[in-house]
Amino acid sequence: MSYVFISYARRDHEIATQLMHLLAEHNILVKTDEQIEAGDGWQKSLWDILDDSSACVLLLSSASVRLPLVKHEYQYFLKHDKPIYPVVIEPLRPADLPFRLRHLAMMDMATDPEKAAAQLVERIKSGQPPTFDAQTSPRLVLEVPREQFNAQRHDIMDTVEKMKQENDVDEIVIRFVAEDNS
Repeated sequence: MSYVFISYARRDHEIATQLMHLLAEHNILVKTDEQIEAGDGWQKSLWDILDDSSACVLLLSSASVRLPLVKHEYQYFLKHDKPIYPVVIEPLRPADLPFRLRHLAMMDMATDPEKAAAQLVERIKSGQPPTFDAQTSPRLVLEVPREQFNAQRHDIMDTVEKMKQENDVDEIVIRFVAEDNS
């Protein structure tokens, strides 16, 4: 039977545990990386759990947004086109949220825990994919004079590719602008 994976910072363990119990009450099976025994095979065991998971519940806090392991976990789900249900568990500024996930509609447990919990259960049980907020699509707009672009095309494209990989940008728009002669 399939289950959802919960990704979170250890500091947020208490909230994660409460959420695990809530999901279990609704017959939603849950796994976390805590179920993996320490040792040499830990990373492979994690990838196996992620492979077998149908979706990821990503708990977003000031701690989790900075953790490389949490980033690797949600990137795994993105790469494999599996749903991610982002749940904000403490107040965060939009700029604090992972760039790649900003376009997803967040469930806000920090402001309204009951509503967010009900939304999460409903979305998981119905198989409803995360909804998108089109206003925050991860997009890079580069404005450059055409002459400069033509002269530095290779350097610009290398930089754009690097930014795309590092910042998890889904769309890149190159807009030619008039040369600034001021």
